[in-house]
Amino acid sequence: MIPASSSAIPLFLLFRYFNLLDTHIALILAYLTFNVPFVTWLMRAFFLELPEELEECAMIDDAIQLRAFAKITIPLSAPGIAVVRIFCFIFAYSELVLALILTRGKAQTVPVLVLLFRETDWISKPLMAVAAVTAAILIIVLGIIVQKCIVKGLTLDALK
Repeated sequence: MIPASSSAIPLFLLFRYFNLLDTHIALILAYLTFNVPFVTWLMRAFFLELPEELEECAMIDDAIQLRAFAKITIPLSAPGIAVVRIFCFIFAYSELVLALILTRGKAQTVPVLVLLFRETDWISKPLMAVAAVTAAILIIVLGIIVQKCIVKGLTLDALK
């Protein structure tokens, strides 16, 4: 639960040792480092809210525990899974510090590409503004599309 920027230098040293700098694998591993604990923590709350009796009934009907989990628990926690997926996508899409430190030219994210409009002597503010708005449009459209799912997933406990 620490900020990604505080781990940037240790991750840089680790990826440099394994010769992974400026690769997509480095970005994937870095984002997994921060998203997996967040997903685990958030999904635990959704799974604890589901009644155990549903899985027990499925296991009485001759289903193994993994099948009961796949057929009963996962579909019932779909709003929570959707919310967690959206949050992880927004984090990875908008994160700048890790991507700036771990990439140089081959594997860049959108915020790093927005910084390409900055020259050494001058900063083209109109071009950076256009690039930033264009990059934000995807998140805004995604937010509008999945707004009902986010509200349903976040208020799941309040409705019970």
